[in-house]
Amino acid sequence: MQTILVVGATGTVGAPVAQRLLADGFAVRLLVRDIDRARAILGREHGYQYAPGQLGDRCSLDRALRGCFGVHVSVIGGSDPATLERVELHGTAMLADLAAEHGLHRLTYVSGFLAREDLAAAHLESRVKLAAERAIARPSRLTSRPATGGYRVGTRLPYAASASISRADLAAFLLDQLDDHAATRGIVEITT
Repeated sequence: MQTILVVGATGTVGAPVAQRLLADGFAVRLLVRDIDRARAILGREHGYQYAPGQLGDRCSLDRALRGCFGVHVSVIGGSDPATLERVELHGTAMLADLAAEHGLHRLTYVSGFLAREDLAAAHLESRVKLAAERAIARPSRLTSRPATGGYRVGTRLPYAASASISRADLAAFLLDQLDDHAATRGIVEITT
């Protein structure tokens, strides 16, 4: 059974990804700062493996990555520039580099609107995200609706204020990326 490390599994995007991975037969290891808090959020009965640690802590990341096939990252780095740079630039870059050292070639990352090259000059968050990320999924507005399987993926989808995608559909798309060897690097937009 292949093991996937999920970073950010207690969040509103990471949790559905972790749940879908389990449902699809993967072993799921969660990098968490607080195991008791993670169990309270995700439930104790799911069968997750918990790896204590955090982005930016090389030793805990190294331990968490051992034996993994792939990694999914879904984090929010914070609102102040120093935290954003520490978590989303340095922490995620460290994770990606260690994943490569471990021979992992599947890394997915959920990002927001600011992961755009055309915004990098003006926005710190854009520069941070583009420097750190390997495979970026940039979803439209996220909802809690059930999965439909009906979504569009592209590199430059037309913007629509009403566009949305369910977290469950996003999770399904991200799992597909683990097996898609063409998805190792780049930005894709996803919406219904």
